[in-house]
Amino acid sequence: MSNITVDLVNKALASQLKVLGFKKSALRWNRARGLLTDVVTVQGAKWNSREDIHFAINIGVFVPQFHELVWGHPAKRFIVDADCGNLRKRVDPNAMTDWWNVTPESDINEIIIKLSLRFSEIALPFFDCFASIEDIYRELSNRGNWKRLEWLSRLHLAIASALVGNKQLSCEILDCFRQLPNKGFVEKAERVASSLNKSDWGRKR
Repeated sequence: MSNITVDLVNKALASQLKVLGFKKSALRWNRARGLLTDVVTVQGAKWNSREDIHFAINIGVFVPQFHELVWGHPAKRFIVDADCGNLRKRVDPNAMTDWWNVTPESDINEIIIKLSLRFSEIALPFFDCFASIEDIYRELSNRGNWKRLEWLSRLHLAIASALVGNKQLSCEILDCFRQLPNKGFVEKAERVASSLNKSDWGRKR
C-alpha cells in the first residue's frame, strides 16, 4: 500500500473509527458488537503505479461463532472483509466506480472530506442493519434462491436458519452440501450439522 493511501485513509477514517469503537491493525479495523464483528479493510489495486493510485474501502459483518462452526477453530485476531461471506459491500466514491483514485493532480483534502462523508453515508447504515443473528438470517434469506449464494454464505444461512428456528431450510442447505463431490465442502457441512445438533451449542451462545 502506498504511503499516500495510508496517510489519506488515516486522515479520513482513523479518528472517526476510533470514536466508534473500532480497533486498528495496519489498514484494517474491527469492532466487536455483541455476537458480531464489524469490519473495515482497505484494498489497493493490483494495477497501481506511483502516479496513479486506486484503492477500495471494503466493509463487512462477521460472526465469530459462524466461523468456528464452519472451520472448526476460533477466528483469527483481526478479520478482513473476505471472511464475511456475502455480508459485505464497498464504500464507493460514486455510482460509476468502486475505486477511489489519487493522481498528482488530485486534491487530497477534497478526497479526505469526501471519503469521510461517504463512509458515514454508506458504512454506518450498513452496520446498523445488523444487530442480531435474526437480522443476518433475514438478509441472506431475502436474497432469493439460496443456491445462488457463494458456498460460505450458504453455510452461514444454514447456521442462521437453525438458530432462528427454521430447521427445515437449514437441513435442506446442509443436505445439498453432502451431495457435492468436493470432500472439503462435505466435511464442513457435517461439522456444522454435528455442532448444531449438540444441545449445549445454542445455550453457549
